[in-house]
Amino acid sequence: MVKIKRVLILILLSVLSLHAQEDIEQYLLTDSLEIEALVNDESPQEKPGFKAFTSLGLTGRQFAKHSDLNQSLLNQGYGQIPEASPGWTYAIRFDIKDHVTLGFSYQSNLFLSNFQQGVTQSSKFTYFSFLLNFGYRHNLAAFHIIPGMGLGFSQSILSLKPNQMESLAWDDLFANNDLVTAINQTDLALSADISLGKYVQRGEKGTKLLNLKVGMIFHPFSFGESGISGGEFTFVKVTEAPSLSNSGLFLALTWG
Repeated sequence: MVKIKRVLILILLSVLSLHAQEDIEQYLLTDSLEIEALVNDESPQEKPGFKAFTSLGLTGRQFAKHSDLNQSLLNQGYGQIPEASPGWTYAIRFDIKDHVTLGFSYQSNLFLSNFQQGVTQSSKFTYFSFLLNFGYRHNLAAFHIIPGMGLGFSQSILSLKPNQMESLAWDDLFANNDLVTAINQTDLALSADISLGKYVQRGEKGTKLLNLKVGMIFHPFSFGESGISGGEFTFVKVTEAPSLSNSGLFLALTWG
């Protein structure tokens, strides 16, 4: 009888041991699958919602308020300012999430404008426009459209000199210190524009931006009167001068 009890006990222990071993193996297998799933998780990660671009390009300006200025220059024997001017533009832009676009842009025709000869005197018009830009981006297939606006300031400079004058001796500078003059005007600048852009994937070089912007810059008021430029930038005011504002349409093509 004792032997039978021992046999039954051994059988029972064997069954319990086998069942426990199966539970342990199942537990280890489950943990292994979960760990493997975590390691091999290929679910798409959330992409960063921020892109930054530094762009350089060409721009063209169509001046809208130079009729009075040109008539006055003509009356004084100076060459008239062209109504259109080629220039360059530099911009930094931040595209945030799906729609918001912020940044700033800088436009100028420095180094690209030339003196225009008149009857006896020459004139040259140079402008600088700095704008903080705001826009709302709409995706359209492979492109995006951005209606935008800008706020900043503009500097306009009218340079005057005799025709063909390229240099001036030191002594002549004091004897004829009225021969060469630069008049400047600073304005508050506002802009309204629309852009058509495209992201271009360049592999390891990252994402590039090709952008075409068309708009208008206008100047509601000036910061004081025009002045003659000198060591202190404006050291003599010029009263009753025609506006030097560079308001008008612009077109800019940039890459970066």
